[in-house]
Amino acid sequence: MNTEKSFGEILRETKNVTPYFISSDFSRQNKLGFSSKKRESTGSSICGLRLFFEDNLSYQRQTQEDLCFLILALENLRKIKGYENLVISSDFVVATQNDNAGKRVRFSLIQKEDTYDEQEAIRISQQNLVRSIEKSHFRVTSLEHEFSPEKGWLGFQKWALSAQVSPKRHFPKIRRPSFWTMMTLLSLFSLLSYCSSIPSLLNTPWKDLDLSPWENLEQTMKDLGLTSDNSPTSDSNSKLPDSSPSFSNLPDADPNALKNLADKLPSSEPSNSANNSSQKEKDFLGISIEVDSFIILLDVSTSMKPVLGQIRKETQRLLEKRAGKKTYVNIMTYTDKPTSALRGLKILNDKTTKRLNDFLRKIRIGGETSLRSCLIRAGTEIGKHRRKTQVIILTDGKDISIPKMLENPKQVVDMFRRTPYIFRVITPRLILNPKAKPRANGEYEKALEHLAEAVGGRLGALEE
Repeated sequence: MNTEKSFGEILRETKNVTPYFISSDFSRQNKLGFSSKKRESTGSSICGLRLFFEDNLSYQRQTQEDLCFLILALENLRKIKGYENLVISSDFVVATQNDNAGKRVRFSLIQKEDTYDEQEAIRISQQNLVRSIEKSHFRVTSLEHEFSPEKGWLGFQKWALSAQVSPKRHFPKIRRPSFWTMMTLLSLFSLLSYCSSIPSLLNTPWKDLDLSPWENLEQTMKDLGLTSDNSPTSDSNSKLPDSSPSFSNLPDADPNALKNLADKLPSSEPSNSANNSSQKEKDFLGISIEVDSFIILLDVSTSMKPVLGQIRKETQRLLEKRAGKKTYVNIMTYTDKPTSALRGLKILNDKTTKRLNDFLRKIRIGGETSLRSCLIRAGTEIGKHRRKTQVIILTDGKDISIPKMLENPKQVVDMFRRTPYIFRVITPRLILNPKAKPRANGEYEKALEHLAEAVGGRLGALEE
């Protein structure tokens, strides 16, 4: 018996499930129910969550009951063996009711690896449920019961019974001018202002012009000892010299004045602070943090155990160093599956620093590794962040997914959803000796170097 039939039978046999969820084949992303190749009609009178255009108490009660039954159906489905990680996905089908009183929405289900936990499943399901309703041009509000995953399925149902679903009112959108439009208008305004001042400037007599720069030049020549009080240039009533200056009549320059002036000028030689700044840039295991967003991907297989203590210490030191600066950060560990500390790149503050330090202390070593699965999760988080992010990978390269990624590096680039990134890889050899040359040593490092270069990154830091 194939999986589609098995799941379709489950939907039909489980109480109160069929009206709310789509029954069709598996999609390529392991989504249960929805497939772009096979869409179902939701026009029947019993099919889907009922949403009404008219806002009255009777219709609100019907929508609330549908929401409550939908949540109860999902809870019952998760009790079936093999489907304990079912949640509502972001896919849905919407159609107009037969009497044009409103819309009907049916939802898709998806099995996610990290949703065996009830609270996480409730959080994701509620989020996708609300988004699907809002994409159907309705608004969801709840004033009596605030949604909280910690309250469990009963709290989820109480939220549904108090939810107010109303149609969105459509107003004509006022298009805001773009940045470049504003800059163009500002430039034209400045140009017009400048052009309007040219005629008055041409009609102004020379004696009425602002000649303060000449006065400053005269004072500078006095400071250098290049003029005297009885020099023609010191005449306070004259703004411009009557004739060209005669350099042969100038007095000798005062050496002390020249020396004093030279001391005030900035030195052209590189200072120690510049050298210190270049050293300061290298603030994590021999590499520099080049942007204000970074994510650390840490291989926690058994072979990384000798350097785990140093990694933990250097990471904590980096977090302390970046405290007080506008920094977005996250740490992910991975074996065959990734684990995200903050579930996204978050602003670095006291709260996130504590969470990251607790995460580092609770790291467990062991298992096979899959860098590809970790990059997929990291790419998703970076794509949502939409800021240029530095990806720092700490691994020894003993990973079966790396050769597969080398076959098609473009897939790795596509993981970051067109968000700019910086790609750096550090191996245990470079961790134990940050001053070592970042040239690949051994087959695993060579594979990592090829992968990094293929996606525009590098192994270790630049050679000095």
